[in-house]
Amino acid sequence: AVQQDSLFYVASHYESLVESGQLGKYAPSKPPGTLLFYMVTEKLAGVLAADDSTDSNTDLDRLRDLASVLWPVLSYLVLFSLFYYGKVVTDRSTAILACTLYVFVPSVTLVTLHTDQVIYPFLFTTSIAVSAMAVKRNNLLLAVCTGILIYVSVWFTFALVFTLPFVLVSCYFLSVRHGNSSPWRSFLAISTAIACGVLLTDVMFRLFFNYDFLLRYENAIGYHTAWKGWTFTLMETIYFALLNLIEYC
Repeated sequence: AVQQDSLFYVASHYESLVESGQLGKYAPSKPPGTLLFYMVTEKLAGVLAADDSTDSNTDLDRLRDLASVLWPVLSYLVLFSLFYYGKVVTDRSTAILACTLYVFVPSVTLVTLHTDQVIYPFLFTTSIAVSAMAVKRNNLLLAVCTGILIYVSVWFTFALVFTLPFVLVSCYFLSVRHGNSSPWRSFLAISTAIACGVLLTDVMFRLFFNYDFLLRYENAIGYHTAWKGWTFTLMETIYFALLNLIEYC
């Protein structure tokens, strides 16, 4: 992150930078958003240190120091979207309880310097919360915004592609609860608007950043497979599935 000067250049030349080895060993396994998040933090740290003529810290020092303070704070932004969504699907007191419990999840309190905890939960819950707002208000523009948020989330990490099925299931049940006499019509309208938001964002990212989602996914999976030594046998798949569940528990 500290070796790259331009956010736009990295975003629009990600594949070529990966192929040349300029982005190290971690970035090739991800879409651009994760590296850009580090870079934005570094740029902000540089701005904050600009007025300090006695500052002798390197760019990496400043990135580390700011992230150590800022990222734990950012990891709790998820509480706003979690509270709203909880209030929509249940009630205010249950939403408050959910947020209170979330604060005490070990990964939340202990892993505050990893993007998996800092930004991914916020992106996931915000997408779902905005979709719930779209259904509740029967607002297609908010549904389009949901699609945009989903695409941006996957731009940070491919794991968040599972936001889409969660959003669609949520929209269906909320359409039944808050919809008019034709909940299916409401659900289809919202779903279509979400799809339009996803497609619109994909077109914009292709035009402005030369970003090919499928190519980046294929290259990332190929890199991951070689890096981790995956063979995708049945026993290996079961082993890692169980391992992930154990780690999560």
